[in-house]
Amino acid sequence: MPLLVEVTQLVADFWRRELGLDVEVRVGDSVGMSKREKAGELNGQMLWRDNDTQGDATGPITNRYGDPKSPARVHEDPELFRLTQETVQILDPDKRAEASAKLYLRLWDEGYNLGIGYANIPWGMGPRVLTWEPYPLSLWPSALHTITLE
Repeated sequence: MPLLVEVTQLVADFWRRELGLDVEVRVGDSVGMSKREKAGELNGQMLWRDNDTQGDATGPITNRYGDPKSPARVHEDPELFRLTQETVQILDPDKRAEASAKLYLRLWDEGYNLGIGYANIPWGMGPRVLTWEPYPLSLWPSALHTITLE
């Protein structure tokens, strides 16, 4: 993604100013970061990259949590494999969002690695944003047409 580092710095500046978070942007190469992530060396850090282009979270959720044969899996729990497979097979968008929210909470409780989004658009937050209704299963800031500003 062009300007990925700059976009990440912009978001970090928003988080510092609007949320009071202590944020540091560090740049790394994809292969090296993937190795560090798999080795568990990125705890407490957010990995921001430009290669997750799915329409919703089904791909990475299935790959990491729902397929016991996937080389990208991050656990060995048969119950979590089953729960993930059942969740991603739901086709109704509302029911899928509800089931996914329960799955995410379970994965969070288990301490597994969860991404917070895809940076395909510069985004941030601030006092001028009155409303925003992003798509419930999108990995990136979506439905920007629903944003209303003060």
